[in-house]
Amino acid sequence: MKTKHWFGISRKRLIRALSVSMTLVLAGCGGASYSDTTSTGGGAAVVSSFAPTTAVAGVATTYLVTGTNLPSTVTVTLTDGSCATPTNVTATSFSVVCTSGSTVGYKSMIAYNDRQSNGGWWIGQQTLAVTAAPSAQSLLADTGITANQCYAAGSNALFSCTGVDAIALNDKQDGMVGRDVTNPDSSDGLLGSSYRLVGAVGATDCVKDEVTGKTWQRASSTLTALPGDAMNQQAVGMRDAANAAALCGYTDWTIPSPSDLQSLVNYGVGSGLAAIDGNWFTARSAWYFTLTQYLSGSSRNVWLVDFTRGQVNGIGALAGSAELRLMRAATPVATRFSYSSDGSEVTDAQTGLIWQRCSVGQTWSSTASACTGGSSVFAHADALVYAKTQTAWRLPNVKELASLVDTTRRSPAIDATAFPNMPNAAGLAYWTSTPDVQSPASAWSVEFDLGAVATIARSSSNFVLLVR
Repeated sequence: MKTKHWFGISRKRLIRALSVSMTLVLAGCGGASYSDTTSTGGGAAVVSSFAPTTAVAGVATTYLVTGTNLPSTVTVTLTDGSCATPTNVTATSFSVVCTSGSTVGYKSMIAYNDRQSNGGWWIGQQTLAVTAAPSAQSLLADTGITANQCYAAGSNALFSCTGVDAIALNDKQDGMVGRDVTNPDSSDGLLGSSYRLVGAVGATDCVKDEVTGKTWQRASSTLTALPGDAMNQQAVGMRDAANAAALCGYTDWTIPSPSDLQSLVNYGVGSGLAAIDGNWFTARSAWYFTLTQYLSGSSRNVWLVDFTRGQVNGIGALAGSAELRLMRAATPVATRFSYSSDGSEVTDAQTGLIWQRCSVGQTWSSTASACTGGSSVFAHADALVYAKTQTAWRLPNVKELASLVDTTRRSPAIDATAFPNMPNAAGLAYWTSTPDVQSPASAWSVEFDLGAVATIARSSSNFVLLVR
């Protein structure tokens, strides 16, 4: 007797497929179950969860998949990505390493009871939020902005950085890229930080920042305002005393620069907390002293860094007390800036970052070796929207942008050869992707007239310089 066919499918195969399809039931996290005779105990194989539920483009991540009656043979696929053969497979869990492709957004991770080419059946699914891979490893410390401190369109509130609205606004916000994404272990410092104690065995007075290469005093000392420039002399005296005593075995202690101190600021803390990692340093909400003169026309002004919020500004040295934390400098690079073949990009050997030499709105002229035309201004949300349209480029975070400030110059306070014709109008600044966590209606900015770092209302209009 001949076997009847419906649309090219044999009657026997159709009946079998229909009977199998009746066993599919919904499971958690978009999963489903299938009565697979190879499953433990012959029951339905059900994937109940995948963890984590996020990924970074191009970065391999280990996922733990849990469920019940999982089969001994299992495979996992990832949209625009690849997954290795699962390991540690049991009836209730297995591990699998998957690497997302270069695109960002939401991708599907699907578990099967066997390879699809072998007729494997779908037993569970998870949607992953894939964020952009960070730039080439920066030698700057992370800002401290967390994965729950990103902006979304139409709001000044802060949201999860893996949320669809945050990614839609800009997929390279501060909380989406950086060392805290690729190095999330907080055992040696919060988020992307990495510290270790240095000095004699058992010593606890000094700590080295493994990211920047700088060594710091863990505690700080209070400087008091006295007549003349006594604060400066007091700071110099403390430095000399530390060197004479060979603090932690070193005799090259110095007073930090504004950018050195800013490297320790944690911009992710809320109101009432010192903006520094209190597990490794004495946490004081105070202005910290530098020996860098503020070029504002007054010899009595020096640069200070605020560890209440993270501002970097010039304040009269005699206007009150300040804290001093000594440091040992890292080895400087021989040549800091180098340029692309057409001259439109500049690589900073000190940080590992690549910058556009022109502000958005300007055009690079190879003939004139300069930026020509006027610079565009944006509200903060519009700056994020624009940056998202520029392939591979992004809005810098506050530490990245502030790293370009040259406090030995003014109007502009930046290397004018590396960044020619940079607008520096008083009252206008450059946006960063770093939110003001304590007042999210504002975001952090850097102005290049004198070089101050401060927050500005997101509705304000400011310049944009992009980085990758």
